[in-house]
Amino acid sequence: MKRYTDYPSYLKFILPNIQDEDKMIMMNIITALRLEGTIGDVISDKDTQLIHYVYDSIISNPEKKESVLSIIENYRNLSIRKPDAS
Repeated sequence: MKRYTDYPSYLKFILPNIQDEDKMIMMNIITALRLEGTIGDVISDKDTQLIHYVYDSIISNPEKKESVLSIIENYRNLSIRKPDAS
């Protein structure tokens, strides 16, 4: 269960450093697959093929791409939110 609570933490840490949409999508895919245990610490050729397959699937479908970017934007907004001063 810990991997699901780590996902938002990773995104909140990494997203402010990435401006390019394609790189954000790729980072999101790699982070999700890594935390899921689907890919290892060292990315093999087979892992690279999987990453590119998922990436191409998202990029080629405007609805999927918009959905992923919406999720990313939600986490990006969380990462820049300031604590309430009240």
